[in-house]
Amino acid sequence: MLIKDLSDFSDVTITRFKAVYTSYTDTIHKNMVSAERSYWMMYIKISGSTWYYMNDKKYYSSPNNIILVAPNVKYKYECIEPGNVGIIFFDLDTEGEGIYTFDVDNSEKILSLFKKMLRDQGDELCNIKCMKELYHIFEILLTSSIKKHNAVCTEKDRVKIAYEYILSNFNDASISNSSLAHMCQMSEGHFRKIFTRCHGMPPMTYLRKHRMEAAKKIIVDGQYKSIPDIALQVGYNDMYHFSKMFKEYTGYTPKQYRKTKTEMLTWDMAVMKDL
Repeated sequence: MLIKDLSDFSDVTITRFKAVYTSYTDTIHKNMVSAERSYWMMYIKISGSTWYYMNDKKYYSSPNNIILVAPNVKYKYECIEPGNVGIIFFDLDTEGEGIYTFDVDNSEKILSLFKKMLRDQGDELCNIKCMKELYHIFEILLTSSIKKHNAVCTEKDRVKIAYEYILSNFNDASISNSSLAHMCQMSEGHFRKIFTRCHGMPPMTYLRKHRMEAAKKIIVDGQYKSIPDIALQVGYNDMYHFSKMFKEYTGYTPKQYRKTKTEMLTWDMAVMKDL
């Protein structure tokens, strides 16, 4: 069986527990490329957040966003907020084709089970205990997934006005969690929670993504004369803050990005001319 949907995990059998450990990721980890591994991996963020990239898709990992990676999958990742991550290696009686994400309201139970798996190391019954606890983690993930699936349509309607406002007005420098929550007639905390659950990332992260993508297009198209011009066009009154955000998102300053893209375009045109 090939896992295509999160619900497919309800029929899997864990055939082998392999290992469990913790690691620390820092913001210096950008555009990192994973090694291909022949087993399943589960990433449980204890603190911090990370983006995973595969086949032009982005997957957000945080304490409430659990990541599963299928065997023989290669991906890139970028640490957004430094922190610790728990990693579980195991085999299933089925195949996968990429990265899967489970959003959970409360990760405390999962973290508790993960810590039990760490304590089980060295125990004579380590493998049996860890498989039991891993099954329990899957039960929590699937129960949460079913609940969210039933509620997601209603919740998307509740934050739809904020979502559409970001798409159409990302250059509005006054946008904040507070203003968007007010549009949806919700408390700020509840709004952030629902928006993140529906769209896979917090509202301000979603806003930043659209601003940065717009800035990249402006730079490549040569539609600006100065950095302050770009900043204003995409919703930043402070060009220094904009430049910092742009470098965090792309790995380049705006000037470096323009130079790099111009050189690539010049090279492509030269190649096409020689064909």
